[in-house]
Order: sequence, then structure tokens, then C-alpha cells
Amino acid sequence: MRLGPCTGSPPRSPAARGGTSTISRGRGSGRGGTCWTQAAQSRLFDFIGHADVIKVCGHRPAEDVSDLYESAASAFASSGVCVEINTAGWRKPVGEIYPAARFLQACRRAGVPVLINSDAHIPEDVGRDFGRAAAYAEGMGYTEVATFASRTRRMVPLA
Repeated sequence: MRLGPCTGSPPRSPAARGGTSTISRGRGSGRGGTCWTQAAQSRLFDFIGHADVIKVCGHRPAEDVSDLYESAASAFASSGVCVEINTAGWRKPVGEIYPAARFLQACRRAGVPVLINSDAHIPEDVGRDFGRAAAYAEGMGYTEVATFASRTRRMVPLA
């Protein structure tokens, strides 16, 4: 199945060149909304991860993208996918978790389940910052998180 305009990598990192940038709907942020929706509707995925990871490369939306967050959250909910809270952003120069609070709030309002992932690439990072991420999820109104085994979702209490 072709997912269309969501293939490829984010634009080259301005952070790597010592700067930051903003992106407009025509270059990344608008395409991301389409990508998220297409991925969710494809039914190929149990969860959508790294939803706004482009910020790790120093790119930020140039305008309000709340409508994209709402649209993506609606697609996630209707397709039955979860959204990932990824703690890796706290270990990167961007210093913030993904997805952004406004995106996760949209997911919560739409009834999208959440899961927590440490995105560990080394053993020391397995489960890193899960307590902090659980507090973030609770602050957004979540009371449980999804776990998966053989593509079967099970919801477990956060507390």
C-alpha cells in the first residue's frame, strides 16, 4: 500500500548547522497530517509513533497546526490506533517529549489510547523516563496505557 506524501526524511537539520527553522504547511507540517491520517487508516499499524519528531531536527510549524492535530486524532480514533508517548526527546537537544502537548490533548479528546515508549537504542535507555512520561499522560487526562503482545492490545492502569 502506498502511503503517498509521507515518505522520505525531514528536511536537513538546521540544528546541526547551529540554527532552527520553521516549516509551513507546504513543507512538512501539512504533509505530516496527511501521513498520520493515511497511516492510521491503512490499518497496518497498532500505534502511531514519533508523530512530531521533526522538531528534533530543529523544525517547528510556522503557523498554528491545531486543525492537523484534531484531524489526525480523529483518524487515529476511528481507525483504532494508539498514539505513542516517546521519551527519547528528553534525551535529545530538543529537550521535549513527543508528541507535543497540544497534539496529545487532541488525541485525548478524541479518545485515542496512549502507549509509552523509551525508544531505547542502548540497554541503559530501556524504560528510561517512564515515570515522567506516565505523569505527562496523567496530566493530559489518561488513566491507562496500552501494551501489546502479538498485536493484541491490553490496557493497563497508569497508577
